[in-house]
Amino acid sequence: MKKVQILPLAAFAIMSMASCSDDDSNSANNGNQPGQVTAEANIEEAGDYNFSSNAKQIQLNGTSATSDDTTVTTNEGSKITITQAGTYHVSGNLTDGQLVVDADQEDRVQIILDNVSIASSGSAAIDIKNADKVVINVKAGTTNTIADRNGNNQDSAIFSRTKLSIFGTGTLNVNGNDNAAISSQGGIILKESTFNFTANEDAVKTDHNIIVYSGSLNIDADGDGFNAEEDITINNGTINITQSEDGFDASAVNILDGNIRIVAKEDGISVDGEHTNASTELIVRDGYLYINAGGNGFDADGSITIEDGTVIIDGPTSNDNVAVSYSSNFNINGGYFIAVNGSSNIDAPSNSSAQNSVLVKFDATQSANTLVHLQTTLGANITTFRPSKSFKTLLVSSASISDNGSFQLYTGGTVTGDVLDGLYDFISYVGGALQATFTVSGSVTTVNTTQS
Repeated sequence: MKKVQILPLAAFAIMSMASCSDDDSNSANNGNQPGQVTAEANIEEAGDYNFSSNAKQIQLNGTSATSDDTTVTTNEGSKITITQAGTYHVSGNLTDGQLVVDADQEDRVQIILDNVSIASSGSAAIDIKNADKVVINVKAGTTNTIADRNGNNQDSAIFSRTKLSIFGTGTLNVNGNDNAAISSQGGIILKESTFNFTANEDAVKTDHNIIVYSGSLNIDADGDGFNAEEDITINNGTINITQSEDGFDASAVNILDGNIRIVAKEDGISVDGEHTNASTELIVRDGYLYINAGGNGFDADGSITIEDGTVIIDGPTSNDNVAVSYSSNFNINGGYFIAVNGSSNIDAPSNSSAQNSVLVKFDATQSANTLVHLQTTLGANITTFRPSKSFKTLLVSSASISDNGSFQLYTGGTVTGDVLDGLYDFISYVGGALQATFTVSGSVTTVNTTQS
């Protein structure tokens, strides 16, 4: 799905000059000329998380602020500006104001949020205009809330023109009431914290990359959950996207581990050539991934690879979308994969897959919550799944689907066992209607049912 990109700084400058507007809050020429910043992808670097024990203090007092250091300007009422590198400890609240970083383009600025609440009606509540990198520590045991209001003339409640990293074991609530929750022209790293993001647009977006190392992320967005012009990498953590347009939208997505749930009106995960990086690859190396998508579950302009982990796709019910769509290759080499969709079409795994799959095409649409059970002819369970939506196609891949093995497919019946996202940790199954008996032949075996 095509998204509006955060404009590069040169574009901001051109638009500003062309419009001759009196409002230069987004201009590349404010303060210490933030247009000099060269936004780039973010990586962890030595010293990122080594904060000075002698932090400079900033106390927010509702409509004003005080600081014990001259590198902080507080003479603009509720607009507080950090002007140099260093570690800054921020506490208190601003009812309508901004915390601004406007340092030198070579400066690394470190900010400790200690029970901070900032709301802003005219611009981003945290506005990072200029620095080499800004690292925010969400202090352990604290709850911090950053929010914009209608009329924000920037892209988000937290807006950065450079690399942005956020870590710590506290809680950070970011409410993008007008636009996104967090946007950055540089890459974004999220780590350790409990993050609660709501957004009237994309929750987290960047012109470069997004990396999640750990933490708990809860996202409710009218736009995408994550939108990156380059790649999204999930190393670990718990991600729960309860509402989104696309869950993840990037040129490449790499899931190394983690526990991820995505509810999307459109695509669950989209990797596409509309972004700046041309790799267009989706890789699941491990972890747990559940997608409930109104559009395509996986939508890749390039290739999809699953190496391990568990992937469940409650796919679309319309004929216009499918659980899996790709243009190059779809290799399942390990793990457990199950997907359903409402149409008779789905992009099956490539023949080069190392692990076998079964593609079932029912002769009639199955109602939502219809139990599907696949077992060997000797009764060993392969999968027992209850999709939340109506479906006509089922795709299953498991290490237990052996070459030349004989299997039976049932619908209905009764199952006993623990269930998560419709997938049962099987104990016993009885009473289903036999739909097909078949033998696996090749990496993808297609089964057409003759009764429903």
